[in-house]
Amino acid sequence: YPNQLNKYLIFLAKYKIEPYLEIGLERGGTFITTLEYLSRINSPVKFALGIDIIEKPVLFNEYFKINKNAYYLKLSSQSAEFREILEAKPAFDLVLIDGDHSYQACMKDFETVKEFTSIIVFHDIVCSYYCPQVARVWQEIKENPEYHYKYNFYEITDQYQETMERHAGNTLGGFGIMVKRDFEKSKY
Repeated sequence: YPNQLNKYLIFLAKYKIEPYLEIGLERGGTFITTLEYLSRINSPVKFALGIDIIEKPVLFNEYFKINKNAYYLKLSSQSAEFREILEAKPAFDLVLIDGDHSYQACMKDFETVKEFTSIIVFHDIVCSYYCPQVARVWQEIKENPEYHYKYNFYEITDQYQETMERHAGNTLGGFGIMVKRDFEKSKY
């Protein structure tokens, strides 16, 4: 939703994001939009990786001709191969988790990437009807005292009234953002 995505991108603009990872791309719109926006607002993102278990979206064929710093892998974030990639690369400044929305998979994505990134973003944190398990993961992490010493937490959850009415009052989307405190201080 534009009322969420625009605030999310404006929020990210205050940081210099160089390596970027997105888990779960579907058609790739958020990946390309985020990458292009950050590259124009700050300096170019030096390395961007999108992973998903589906075939590379057709849109990417043309985009990768334009942006030589962007890559796609057909890969499960739940796999040992994904973990090996994280261990082999320098840490990411930003990881967006928007893949499998089950509780187990979403929590595992978090557990896997948390040591390899400075900003962790969950999409669909208020998706009360379609993907309540992401909201559950977000709440548990947010309420865990272990993370309060290490991260600042932010939420972008604006809703369109007409959309909520079409979905029987249910909320949709939302971004939950965790920024490591030491990264936040160094990147301002």
